[in-house]
Amino acid sequence: MNRKWSQVLWLLSAILLIGAGVICIMNPMTALSSIAWIIAIAILFEGFSDIVGYFFFRDTFFSNAWMLIDGILSVIMACFLIGYNDITAAFIPYIFSGWLLVTSLAKFINSFQMRRFNFASWNWMCALGIVGIAFSIFAFFNPSLAILTISVLLGALLIFQGLVTLIRWYLCLNF
Repeated sequence: MNRKWSQVLWLLSAILLIGAGVICIMNPMTALSSIAWIIAIAILFEGFSDIVGYFFFRDTFFSNAWMLIDGILSVIMACFLIGYNDITAAFIPYIFSGWLLVTSLAKFINSFQMRRFNFASWNWMCALGIVGIAFSIFAFFNPSLAILTISVLLGALLIFQGLVTLIRWYLCLNF
């Protein structure tokens, strides 16, 4: 396999994450257990994409240990969501905000590696990491909101994560 596979995986993962986010926003009354499946599939794909990307881009600024950790934690979380779907519906805000906090922190740290390699747009990844950290903290401290709010918040967080992945895909196209 070559680097193009990693680029394709990032693009597909971005599309899935954004699509899952839109579904959450468009169907706010859907049971959280149904949303958990959508989220789990999108997160599993994103985690797999990060793991593959780590190995294909390990000699560049796109790849670092945080990318690998991000990917592994995403796959573990997705497997947990799939395996314990009934239990996770009640804990989705906590689980999701924890996952988003770790992945956003990874993006934030990765932005400084991009800066070290003199990448002109490193500040976008840094800003998106900060916004993701803020979203994750908001989601963690407001778990008792109505299903409508949780669905919209989860949808927005998934769209955000999809946009970050889409930016990663775009940045590595000409690399």
